[in-house]
Amino acid sequence: MINKKLDKIFKKSQRLVLNDNNKIVIMSDCHRGTGDNFDNFFKNKNIYIAALSYYYNNNFTYIELGDGDEMWENKNYQEIINNNIDVFRLLKKFNDSKQLIMIYGNHDISKKSSHILEKYFYKYYNQETQKEELLLANLVVNESLVLNYNNYDIFLIHGHQADHLNSFFWRISRFLVRFIWRTLERLGLKDPTSSAKNNHVIKKMKVN
Repeated sequence: MINKKLDKIFKKSQRLVLNDNNKIVIMSDCHRGTGDNFDNFFKNKNIYIAALSYYYNNNFTYIELGDGDEMWENKNYQEIINNNIDVFRLLKKFNDSKQLIMIYGNHDISKKSSHILEKYFYKYYNQETQKEELLLANLVVNESLVLNYNNYDIFLIHGHQADHLNSFFWRISRFLVRFIWRTLERLGLKDPTSSAKNNHVIKKMKVN
């Protein structure tokens, strides 16, 4: 059943044809948050900005393979952007240069909604100029991507599709994370919704 689902996603995937001149970088699970003490992205933010600046200056295409923003723990999406506006201004450079591709994961699955993208990501309110300005204008976030190089296909997805709790029932998972997991995290417990740390899910994702 999982293979049939992945095959269906593969067939409708956005495709990117690569040649020897293309340079790409793929990152996943940044989980940009609101900057509080339990924001897992915050402690690595400076390294992330330095890396992305290097990749932009050297003409890389940046592929974000899901969960770029922590939209399960944080209900206020605008607060995520406000606390990471330096990051989003850098992402804007990639987007303006047509070098940004975003794939949604389970924790930022809301990005599949054009309404959410238009409301929170296309524009932002610049506190310095006190004006609304363009951010990731006209960004489209898909579920998957196929890279084609020398007639070989490389299929990219976030991976949550193999887990019913994180795909079909993602709203239940989001509720649990937003209202229960945040409290448990403060007690030092590991994220129970993580597909990457679930051996059963990992085995289902393996294709012969």
